[in-house]
Amino acid sequence: MTQTSPIAVICPGCGTEVAGALLTCPACHRLVHADELTRLASEGKSNKEIAFELGLSPKTVEVHRSRLMERLQVRDLSGLTRYAIRIGLIQP
Repeated sequence: MTQTSPIAVICPGCGTEVAGALLTCPACHRLVHADELTRLASEGKSNKEIAFELGLSPKTVEVHRSRLMERLQVRDLSGLTRYAIRIGLIQP
């Protein structure tokens, strides 16, 4: 059994251990904190609040959110919220 380092996270897409500073899993190219970031942003949390909850810097969250929205092809928070409802991350 592999022990993860304290600054690593497990990619929810493929289970690969990813260094906490990386935004994208090198194995499956999925955004590592995508589900948490989507849920928190859809709940109206600021980048600073999300950063605190995920243990990241606010600038990292800003970049991560921008990349996520680009990949999902949504332009605003309401589009991100509709996506989160559609996949079941939040309740309508």
